[in-house]
Amino acid sequence: LVPANGLYNLRVNIPEIAQRGRDVIFNCTYSLEADKLYAIKWYRGNYEIFRFVPSENPKKKTFPLLGFNVSEEKSTGETLFLHSVNFENSGAYSCEVIADITFHTLIQTKEMLVIDLPDERPRITGVKDKYRIGDTITATCTSWQSHPPANLTWFINGEPARGGYLRRYDLRKEYDGTYTTVLGMHFEVLRQHMRNRVLKLKCTSTLLSVYWQSSE
Repeated sequence: LVPANGLYNLRVNIPEIAQRGRDVIFNCTYSLEADKLYAIKWYRGNYEIFRFVPSENPKKKTFPLLGFNVSEEKSTGETLFLHSVNFENSGAYSCEVIADITFHTLIQTKEMLVIDLPDERPRITGVKDKYRIGDTITATCTSWQSHPPANLTWFINGEPARGGYLRRYDLRKEYDGTYTTVLGMHFEVLRQHMRNRVLKLKCTSTLLSVYWQSSE
């Protein structure tokens, strides 16, 4: 049911995932029909960060919040421009639209996660060029500086390594808020590990659905 006049059809477009250091634009669209716009307000959580009121002078106003860099010049109300986002900018954002005549109000909220991808492939250390049956393999796989922490997986000849082979280490938090992840592997080489006298080890690093890299 669509009203003959008044505010309806509010839609908020906010990226679910944003890369740290990049600019991000939020969009807020709506239909007013015969009514007029009184104000558009943007919130981070419960805190108002930007307001557009066409009847006021100046029409735009930003509200300081530590770690947030809202561009008043590039924001229009229907768009909110965040410059060089950081991890503190992750969270819930709301667009509130208020009609002028009726003061009918609609608000919609969406989440954004700010991430930082590893700068390089996972690094494998401790592996020798040749092994014989009965030898012990002790290796580590490291994925450097990501946010959130990367997930590491070891593979032996294309199959996930057994849980008993794995050695898990505490996450290391870096100075810039990113995390370094390390996953070790320790096992004795058995005949079943050899495929045509070849033993292949691989480690993959994944981050949500946006990053996948491997090393062998």
